[in-house]
Amino acid sequence: MRCSRMISAVYRKRLKPFNVTPSQLGILMMVNAYQQVPQSQLSKQMHLERSTLSRELKRLIDKDYIIKTGPATRPILSLTASGKEYFTSLIPAWEKAMDESTQILNEEGQQALNLVLKQLSQNT
Repeated sequence: MRCSRMISAVYRKRLKPFNVTPSQLGILMMVNAYQQVPQSQLSKQMHLERSTLSRELKRLIDKDYIIKTGPATRPILSLTASGKEYFTSLIPAWEKAMDESTQILNEEGQQALNLVLKQLSQNT
């Protein structure tokens, strides 16, 4: 838990000027990568409860960064033009947060974390 809080603090600090949470950044990254992704797939891949994803999506939709298309029962998510521009502007801050997190963890810590993540993914 302490490790998670420390790394989350790094991301919150770097992302604060953009008024985006690490969770929202993750959503933007996934939607950008897929270009069009079903909301249900995004929820599964990000291991987010539907209610959590819906709450974060509402904020991103209200800011005109993400748009939902398709039927209400199976919405497809994609970035708007302003969402793509916003996402691009976030990348340098995200890279700085990654660098800072890497320094905190060092090589040994990264390897240990990767091992834990591998174990967790095999059990889900």
